[in-house]
Formats: sequence, structure tokens, C-alpha cells
Amino acid sequence: TVCGFIKAPMNVIDIVAILPFYLWAALQNVPAIRALGVLRTVRLVRLFRVLKLGRYSAGMQLMFVALKNSSQAALVLMFFLVIGLV
Repeated sequence: TVCGFIKAPMNVIDIVAILPFYLWAALQNVPAIRALGVLRTVRLVRLFRVLKLGRYSAGMQLMFVALKNSSQAALVLMFFLVIGLV
């Protein structure tokens, strides 16, 4: 049913993730609403949603393993880049 679809946890997360943008767009010219910068932090829900998808994607899991395995080399590269900038 439609009601069951809307109440599904993943769909609620999607709605909460995009709702701040639409609220900001609709209420942009209202002076009292401009002070509600807190809504921007709710956008972090999108990031959590993407990271949750990594559990179900073999390619995403492989990418995380590769990043984890190459983290030491990346840190050495960053170190030399910082030394080069100084």
C-alpha cells in the first residue's frame, strides 16, 4: 500500500534528507526563517544514506577495502605534499 511505502524506514530517511532543501527554497524570503541555519546540518543524513548503501554493494565494499589498504601510502604522499608546500 501507499501508506506502508511512505512509512518504510529507508523512505523516511530519504524524505528527511531532501526536506531541508525544499523548506529552504520555499521559505527563503521569510526573515525569521533565515536564522534557522540548523536545517543545513540535517543534510548530513544524505551522507549516512550513501554510507549505508556500501553494505549492500560489493563494488563499494571493495573500494573501502582498497582505501583502507592504501591508507599508509596515501598518508606518506600527503606528508610529502605538505613538506613541498612549506
